[in-house]
Amino acid sequence: MTAKSPQSRTSGGSVFGAAARSKDFFDHLEAHYRECRRKKVDIDAAVSIMLPDGKVHDKGKAKVKDVSPTGALLADLKIKKSSFPSGPFTIEVKMLSGDYEGIVFRCQPVRFVPGENGLGVRFVEVYVDASQDKKKSR
Repeated sequence: MTAKSPQSRTSGGSVFGAAARSKDFFDHLEAHYRECRRKKVDIDAAVSIMLPDGKVHDKGKAKVKDVSPTGALLADLKIKKSSFPSGPFTIEVKMLSGDYEGIVFRCQPVRFVPGENGLGVRFVEVYVDASQDKKKSR
């Protein structure tokens, strides 16, 4: 068995060369790296701002603009009080349209997105609102 000389190897032909050309490789270099790819969507949602004791701080609506297995971007966020609690809180997001109707996510806020009047969130829990099925069967 003979080893190839360095000159006979093709430039960038290695696994590392392919990795360096991939989008995932460059994502790691960006200041804000997403651990999962997001899919662009446009889903109406009801939102509730929840306090740690389970009480509802505020309610409103938003558009889910993109979603991934770990989180989402809520845009055009409109809540009645127009403010968030000064302490810890979670957000309950209930999808209202399309194939996602009735799916509810309990989320942690991750970042504000002023250009979208929105909020990036990370999913903590997901469940299906059983009352949706009852309404459809009537």
